Amino acid sequence: MQIKNLMAVLACGAAGMAVLAGVAGCPGQQPVTCGGAVCGAGQVCVDDMCVAGTECGSDVCTTGETCVNDACVADSDLCGNDVCTTGQTCVNDVCVDNSSLCGNDVCDANEVCVNDMCVVGVACGNDVCTNGEACNNGVCEPESTGGDAAAGQAVFSANCQACHAADGSGGIGPDIRDFTAQEVQDGFNSAAIHSSLTVTLTAQDFADISAFLDTSASS
Repeated sequence: MQIKNLMAVLACGAAGMAVLAGVAGCPGQQPVTCGGAVCGAGQVCVDDMCVAGTECGSDVCTTGETCVNDACVADSDLCGNDVCTTGQTCVNDVCVDNSSLCGNDVCDANEVCVNDMCVVGVACGNDVCTNGEACNNGVCEPESTGGDAAAGQAVFSANCQACHAADGSGGIGPDIRDFTAQEVQDGFNSAAIHSSLTVTLTAQDFADISAFLDTSASS
């Protein structure tokens, strides 16, 4: 007997299989049947019946099912190649936590969820500032178009110089001569001492103050 045939016989005896690659059958054995029949390509034997399907762990996936992690899942429950768990929703073939949803979508990094819609902007209190707007103490205002030093000096003299000196070099308050408009705004809105002031300053006011401080620092 040739070595190839000898190996085939040994393999058949050990595995009890009817057909091996390149070998029609095992000598002295009958083909393994499924309830008296031989299953064809694309079929598996289930309870002595040949059914169309694919082995999946200890189960058999039939038409309309896909094997995911050794478990048969209905194609209608698939999310891409995954299955969403409780508390997740399928968005564009990706399982997303419901807490991250905005309506039926997921907002990008530069977007904010407003009324279940993703909007490009920045959260500002209960509002969202879009292009051309700046957030000032929880209120969206038109962005400043540039500072006016003369106007800034008037606002600064009336509201700021008592603590920061006439040129912004500091006194009770710190030296703010190199502050940007945003830094002036943030400092004004965050410092507790400013809460006693009754004045309301706009984004344009802060830009004007910053322009004035620039002239003070350079003089």
